[in-house]
Amino acid sequence: MKITTKEVSERLGKSHRTIRYYCKEGILKCEKIGRNLYIEEEVLDDFMSKIKFNVKGKKERVRVEGKGIAYPPYILLAQRNGYLEAQVDIFKSQIEELKNKIILLEEQLTYQKTSWIRKLFKR
Repeated sequence: MKITTKEVSERLGKSHRTIRYYCKEGILKCEKIGRNLYIEEEVLDDFMSKIKFNVKGKKERVRVEGKGIAYPPYILLAQRNGYLEAQVDIFKSQIEELKNKIILLEEQLTYQKTSWIRKLFKR
């Protein structure tokens, strides 16, 4: 199935222009139909399988056929589990962060509600 450069950019976490550049340079094999570039999903899967990750500290660098490309951290999840599973994992982690923020805000609110009572007893 053919997908657009916009869909590929969403999957890889890169801009639409970057994907078009990869097509122009031959990093990704694309087919131009009218004004749009289309990429076969098999080609994208091959591209993802050729990626070699080198981790240096917190920065992640990716090398594809001798060319350096930087990817966001969730590309590791996308390569391992597939795009949709990676999105689910990302949303789950965001939900956990929001739950923690809610707990902190509730604690702050409780403190604010009871602080005026403490001030009364200090007098």
